Amino acid sequence: MTTKIQIINDALVLLGQPTVAALTDTSTWFKRASNQYPGVVRNLLERHPWNFPAACVQLQRLAEEPVSAYQYAHSKPSDFLRINRVAPNNDPRDANYYDYGDEGGKILSDYEETFLWYISNKWLTKEGDFPQVFADAVAAEIRARVAPNATKSDRKQESAVAFALRQLKAAKNFDASQKPFQKNPPGKWSRARRIGTRFNTEGT
Repeated sequence: MTTKIQIINDALVLLGQPTVAALTDTSTWFKRASNQYPGVVRNLLERHPWNFPAACVQLQRLAEEPVSAYQYAHSKPSDFLRINRVAPNNDPRDANYYDYGDEGGKILSDYEETFLWYISNKWLTKEGDFPQVFADAVAAEIRARVAPNATKSDRKQESAVAFALRQLKAAKNFDASQKPFQKNPPGKWSRARRIGTRFNTEGT
């Protein structure tokens, strides 16, 4: 199980600095890395519609009418951090896009029953449930942010940033691979092409 101190220690190893035994450590490099930790975790969670922390809830419809083109206003969950998707159902197999608004702390839609797939802010401190690849991405991003304190070399700082981006990409790829493949329904163009091919007996 991943822990906060393990992630920070991984960042310290990437920085070429000694690891620590406790979160109460007062060493300079640990403080630099640990100070970056909360912002990095929040930034990475907000940056991408991750599957691993996603939850679905039916939103509570508000009595007030939205001052917009949408018909209904809904309150956000109290632990809301980021929207993944909004839909009039809670079917994870539904890959359609449904229009919505996000205004004034409310979710606006044209659906009386509206469901929200979202990331909870509880994940800011749920290190024990982080996939290892996501924990690695957090460590790499901490290292990239602290790197200017470790070296004045632009090349090394750029290398740290590039490494962090690769780790983030690896985490996104892993996250996507854990979701069952869904074949989207054919669009109008592909349906028309299939019909045309079916009745084209001359091969032209």
